[in-house]
Formats: sequence, C-alpha cells, structure tokens
Amino acid sequence: MLSVAFTVIVVVVAGIMALTYVRMNDGRGSGVTVTSEVLISLGLTPRILGPGTTMNYTLTLTPGTGAVGNASLSAESPQGLSVTVKPSTVVLTESSVAADVSIHASDTIVPGIYGIGITVTWPRGASNLTFQFMVVQHLVVLLGGSTGPGGFDPQSIGVRRGESVTWLSLDAGSDEYGGLRAVRIAGVNVTSPTLSLYSRWSYTFSAEGTYRIEDSLNPVLVSPGIIVVT
Repeated sequence: MLSVAFTVIVVVVAGIMALTYVRMNDGRGSGVTVTSEVLISLGLTPRILGPGTTMNYTLTLTPGTGAVGNASLSAESPQGLSVTVKPSTVVLTESSVAADVSIHASDTIVPGIYGIGITVTWPRGASNLTFQFMVVQHLVVLLGGSTGPGGFDPQSIGVRRGESVTWLSLDAGSDEYGGLRAVRIAGVNVTSPTLSLYSRWSYTFSAEGTYRIEDSLNPVLVSPGIIVVT
C-alpha cells in the first residue's frame, strides 16, 4: 500500500499568511517534495470601523507552486460585524487574483478589537488568516474626489458627552490637488494635524452643544459637517 506523509508549515509575516503542505515521502523512498501555498493580504485601507459604517477592502491571493484550480472564499466574523466577499469563488493560476471584501459594523457594536477570519480553499489544500479590526466609538471618513476633496461621511452625527469621534482620511488626492486635509472644530478653536491618506485623528467632546466641523485646508470646497453632543 502506498503511504504518503505530510508536514504542515504555517508562516505568518507582516499580516500575510501562507499555509504550506510539504510531502516528505511518497512511500517509495523517492524523497519527492511538493509545496502548495497561497499568500493572503487585505490591502492598505486601515482596518478601522465605527458603529453603522461600512468599509471596503481588496483581498489579494497570491498562489504558490501547486496551488491551482477553483477556490472558494469565505469569512468568519463576530457578532456585530458582517462580511461580504465577492466573488465567492476564484480560479487560482500562476498570477495573483483579487476579490472585494465589504465589512459592515452594526449600529449597536461595542468599541474594541475584533477578529475576522478569511479562508481560501482549493483542491489540494486551504489557508486562512485572521485580520484584526478596531471599532471606535464614532467614525467619520474624509472622502476624496476626482477634481477636489470630498466631504465628510457621515456629514452629521450625534454623540454623547465624553465620547470620541475619529476622522479617517481616505482622500488619495489627484493631479488637481494634493489630498491633504485638516479637521477644524469651530467654537472650540481645535484643529487636527494635517491628514494625508490613511491618517486619522480623534477628539473627545466634553461639553454638550452643536459643533460645526470644517476642513481648514479646503474651507470653500468642502461642505461643513455637524456633530450634536448631548
């Protein structure tokens, strides 16, 4: 009877994981070694969410030797987070393939660190990696535009006194403008440092009131946001 022994090696480097199957001996003393691996990465967008927000990411799969054929993609998420992966099946070849991952946080999720697992399964094996996401109390995204800066998303939110709001820049800029942003909270004379792509800044509101939020670097181009503190 032919017997085959396998050793499984798991390598995790800088948030990218490869699950490798190595055939140590094919039962005939040939000493043949075969590897099969897939590297998983989730793009550059910061893994930050706020209650009621949805963030989109690019999932990249880089197959190694022997990782070929139809592969299924799936995700596991904790309560309060929902994940959609499209497409749910891909074909692994010698080139990298990509899929879109959309993650939504419920309105009632509690701030903290959450793990979301991504699994890719192909005919000869499977690999998975858990990515850590931070959920903040409130998240406002600074949007980008093709010819100028975008607005605040959401433009208006309500928070309680003592809670923090985090602004995250997803403005990559363009040939028309540099993409730099700065959040100014009118009435309290507070302005964030200059925010480039993927930078973030948080502020804790200690007093009740209605606060006008401006982009001090682009005051004419960006409509102000509103934060109501109760």
